[in-house]
Amino acid sequence: MSTRAYRDGARIFSGTRFSEPEVVKEKEPWLGRLTAAGFSLAEADDALDLITAFVVGFVIEEQERNRPAGDDPDRYSLAERDAWLGEGADLVKAAGHLRDDGDQRFERQLGVVLDGLAARLC
Repeated sequence: MSTRAYRDGARIFSGTRFSEPEVVKEKEPWLGRLTAAGFSLAEADDALDLITAFVVGFVIEEQERNRPAGDDPDRYSLAERDAWLGEGADLVKAAGHLRDDGDQRFERQLGVVLDGLAARLC
């Protein structure tokens, strides 16, 4: 299932106070794995918060990019963005054209986050 399957799901999740203890208890095995791997409890909790923030933020951005265009079909036009940026932003423009499928980008970027957490154990 795509990360974009539930419209506004990430926005709703990000502003919700959990009302079911079972949802919060889902952290227990993850905290156990991370502390067993060598993280302190505080580091493990920070790692889970970081991963959650990354996932929620990524999904919010992807859902926004992929929602129906409505009154502004060109709101993500790279040509318009390039013109708006003007001169002196060649690398920024080129990077904008590198955007690939959201799922591939998600895995690549989450890999960077996870590699960074793993490096903390060395």
